[in-house]
Amino acid sequence: MAIKALLLFSGGLDSLIAGKILQKNNIQVTGLNFTSLFINNNEVKKSAQILNIPLITKKINQKQLALVKKPEFGYGKNLNPCVDCHLLMLNIARQYLINGRFQILATGEVLGQRPFSQNIQTFQLIEKKLDLRNKILRPLSGKLLSPTVYQQKGLINRQSLLTISGKSRKKQFAFVKNLGFSDLPTPAGGCLLTDPGFSKKLKILLKSYPEAKKSQVQMLKTGRLIKIDQSLIILGRNKVENQKLENLAQSKDMLIKPKNFPGPTAYLNQMTVIKPNKLLSKIKKIIIHYSSNKKISPKAKFSIIEK
Repeated sequence: MAIKALLLFSGGLDSLIAGKILQKNNIQVTGLNFTSLFINNNEVKKSAQILNIPLITKKINQKQLALVKKPEFGYGKNLNPCVDCHLLMLNIARQYLINGRFQILATGEVLGQRPFSQNIQTFQLIEKKLDLRNKILRPLSGKLLSPTVYQQKGLINRQSLLTISGKSRKKQFAFVKNLGFSDLPTPAGGCLLTDPGFSKKLKILLKSYPEAKKSQVQMLKTGRLIKIDQSLIILGRNKVENQKLENLAQSKDMLIKPKNFPGPTAYLNQMTVIKPNKLLSKIKKIIIHYSSNKKISPKAKFSIIEK
């Protein structure tokens, strides 16, 4: 009977290599991929095709947003609660081990690559919290870590594991050099929470509106965020972003658009307490300021759309 492994699969270079190591041990690999407001999945399907493996996809929008607002183990360099996120993902993966569908649970983690979440102490913490002691295989750093139960049972050869540690990707590229892969994915799947610019905007949003929902967070990916008094607006930077703001606007949200001159669309979220005369006047001035037309008539007109 074939040995089956469930691999947390971002689609990045590290998870691709982890999958290949498992396959070299004649293990059938299935990728477990997570989608959310913050996770970039651009490479996942391409990487799965390279390995010729099936994918299981799980949405964690609301659960991850809750962790961002109040993480048990804090943040990394930016607004990234990596330890809490890993716990969330591995707990979901753990259910597949419990029901017997897979015999091995693996990740593409590299010891020391992310100082906050990928160190021995954190690995041990996660395994203890989830009752997975020595049951998470990390093939890229396997020889640097204690043997897993899978090695002890002879399910995987310890000598096939790697000794990669730290932030350098030299060993990863050396490993794939002779495998014949072409059009390799980027080193990591990507998480917006590790991006300084996005994290800054998200901090402003959550400080002003702690109960911010998915729709408000989604808006932060488009346009520039501007604070006016105690209110926040998002301003489109081009025609494409203006259209995105219109498409994303929810019930009770407001859009302010230039009517007789070219300029950005302003989005005002439903959590704002609107003071029509004062706030809308300031928003109109900001729209004029960011307009490409620097000779706008004093009779500039605007469309105000309430969703």
